Order: sequence, then structure tokens, then C-alpha cells
Amino acid sequence: MRRIARTKKIGHLGTLDPIATGVLPLVLGRATRLAQFYVRSDKIYEGVVRFGWSTGTYDRAGEATSEKTEVEIDPVELERGLEKFRGEFMQTRRGFPPRRWRGSARTNWRGNP
Repeated sequence: MRRIARTKKIGHLGTLDPIATGVLPLVLGRATRLAQFYVRSDKIYEGVVRFGWSTGTYDRAGEATSEKTEVEIDPVELERGLEKFRGEFMQTRRGFPPRRWRGSARTNWRGNP
């Protein structure tokens, strides 16, 4: 993108998560200074939950850490369990470095391997 935009200063307003989908807004040149105000704005996250196994990275990209099992779920109990994920709360960092995914190194925040 630096080459296309002919600028050295470029940043993003999203995630570097390799399995995230959607739009990744970019800021170029002097606008990179404004990124700090955007990242403080409210965000909404949606997800899909699959029951019956777990992974080491807590997402579908990780290696399975348990055997797959059949799960019977009571809808009322499920709703009660989901309540702790609803509402407003501060985002926390992941338990593993975002630069590593499926055993390979990703680029650092400056774009270098």
C-alpha cells in the first residue's frame, strides 16, 4: 500500500487477526495522527460459537486441545451463560502474540518480518 499511495506513513484502524473479516480502514500520511481518536470509539463484535471442543488459541485457527464431543444444550441455560458476554466492557489483550499464527511468524507493527 505504501507503494500504491506513494507514502511512508500508513496505518490501519482494525485488527491484524488473520481470520478476521470485514473492512480494514487505512490512514495515510498526516491522517495517521487521527487514528488515536478512532480506536477509542465504540465497536461492536459479533461471533459464532461452536460447542464440543476447544483450541489452544481460543479460535477456529488453533490446534484442537480436546476431543470433539456431542453437546446437548438447554436454550435457557445457554442464554444465561451468554449474559456475561453482552454489554459494554473494556477489550483485553489475547493470551498469545498476534504475530504468530499456525506456527509461522507474521509481520510486526511496522510491516517487517
